[in-house]
Amino acid sequence: MFKSKLKLYLLLLSCTAFLILPFSSIAQTYPNKPIRLVITFPPGGIADTLARVVGQGMSKQLGQAVVIDNKPGAGGNIAASTVAKSAPDGYTLLLGLISTHAINASLYKELPYDPIKDFQPIGRIAQTPLILVVHPSLAAKNIAEFISLAKANPGKINYGSSGIGSASHLAMAAFASQAGIDVVHVPYKGTGALQTDLLDGRIQAYFDAQVSGQANITAGKTKLLGVASSKRLPAFPQTAAITETLSGYEFSTWYGLFAPAGLAPERLNQLSLTLVNTLNDQETLAFFSKQGLEATPSSPKEFAEFIRNELQRMGKIVRDVGATSE
Repeated sequence: MFKSKLKLYLLLLSCTAFLILPFSSIAQTYPNKPIRLVITFPPGGIADTLARVVGQGMSKQLGQAVVIDNKPGAGGNIAASTVAKSAPDGYTLLLGLISTHAINASLYKELPYDPIKDFQPIGRIAQTPLILVVHPSLAAKNIAEFISLAKANPGKINYGSSGIGSASHLAMAAFASQAGIDVVHVPYKGTGALQTDLLDGRIQAYFDAQVSGQANITAGKTKLLGVASSKRLPAFPQTAAITETLSGYEFSTWYGLFAPAGLAPERLNQLSLTLVNTLNDQETLAFFSKQGLEATPSSPKEFAEFIRNELQRMGKIVRDVGATSE
């Protein structure tokens, strides 16, 4: 079903491009110089690597280099505002994610951009469900046992996150709310010290990403209790999805491609088609598989609707938790 929809979308985009290109000097000359892809993280790490792999795939089709511009800081706001204020000419793009376009609008009192009005969604790229890991000493082997243990010991289980309002924070906050448990949040600045404290047992639980958590799970340094996806993951087929215990619970970090608002339709179609083709490439899919990423190609319209839904969903979680960031 998905493949047939994807083929239809690619056909429609191709037909649109065929009809538009002969009559548009804009489309005929784009791109004629390198494209800058701004990302919210420093070099290294999954987001940076993802941007480079996708950028290389798009570069092959566009005939121009896609240059990565790392602008970390302020929860992604620096990178997002940079792109929001750029010319809508298709030469400055953003690798946006759940924080820049779903969480930050409710987390920050003042946001230097509007996640809806200031951007043109090009398409979703990928998502990776979070996984709940605990210190091996914790007396729980699965989600049901973890919930029972937490209910029997309110306020005694500590969980770490990479910061207030981060995906790892909100994932556990939503989990605790639905499960009716009282666990203590310990926010960190990043994941380095967090991982050290988890391995040493100073915190007991953490919603990690598959790619960063898998090595410690395999080595027995942490214990995997559940995955926050709609179904079990191929990497952990014996581990239940959390939704099998908490019906409807899912939490994934996602990535998508954005341009500044006002991008010409011809260029939007060209970038959308290029992105979808890249996400359907076997080399790209092989990389995604190794990193625990699921390719999520979409049309600009589908991506825009997804963002509106995510803004509502994340906004409710942020408000329920009472999380704020100055």
